[in-house]
Amino acid sequence: MSVDAELSDTGTQAQSWPRAMDLARLVRLDRPVGIWLGLGPALWAVWVATRGRPHPILLGIVVLGVIVSRSALCALNDFADRDFDRHVPRTRDRPVASGRVSPQASLATFLGLCALGSPLLLFANHLTVALLFAGATIAIAYPFAKRVTHWPQLFLGATNGWSTLLVYASATNYLPVQAWIQAAAIATWTMAYDCTYALADREDDVRIGVKSMAVRLGRHAPAAIAALQGLTLLALVLLGRVAGLGWWHVTAVVLVVGLFVDQHRLIVHATPQAYLRAFERSHWFGWILLVAAALDLGKTV
Repeated sequence: MSVDAELSDTGTQAQSWPRAMDLARLVRLDRPVGIWLGLGPALWAVWVATRGRPHPILLGIVVLGVIVSRSALCALNDFADRDFDRHVPRTRDRPVASGRVSPQASLATFLGLCALGSPLLLFANHLTVALLFAGATIAIAYPFAKRVTHWPQLFLGATNGWSTLLVYASATNYLPVQAWIQAAAIATWTMAYDCTYALADREDDVRIGVKSMAVRLGRHAPAAIAALQGLTLLALVLLGRVAGLGWWHVTAVVLVVGLFVDQHRLIVHATPQAYLRAFERSHWFGWILLVAAALDLGKTV
């Protein structure tokens, strides 16, 4: 091999590594809080739906499904928000907003991840497939909703609540009452944490015309977050009764109350950094409830 060819290969490798890192940042592999936010509640739903006896294949499908879907939606979100992100200090360095990844590449990444996850459908029953396509419509609409409505958090809440229904459909092939209650708990909790996240960018969003609950509600946003968390707690109490969960679930609900109080202790500081810290603590919700369900139902995680 000639010296020029060796230098060319070295240069190509040197260029490919930063590009791979940019694609990893595009799907938030450097900030996996979104995966933890999705994985804890999904596994919690698996444990409750199967009464603590999840099939290993179902566990694998849920874990892979959460990772692939969250990564895909991050790529789609950066594609949708590229013109907004470059005007916000916190997001202007994202791969698409900064120009390191093209909009076409981010969209191709989204489609590629969807294709990567499609073999999971081979293990799905008809109810799960029908719910999946309906839920995908809501999920895809979410990144674009902030252009037309002040309530995009409703779309994310519905998306995550729908994921709970998918778990039940996969595990039981039907949707019992407790599935809807658990989905409602996830939906209201999701709306609360996404509104908290939106508070961090509220001033920039007002300036550039992005819509959100935080923008629409203004100083009343913390009260709305508290109300949504109250509805979440109500759903958790109801779920405990309907699903026959025990004292570990009660203990988990008490811990969740403490988590919510701690988040509001941060929210009252009314700074972007405090809002983000409160948001980042949200992932404990699902994992607390998962451990409690595993203990109540006689299994360990």
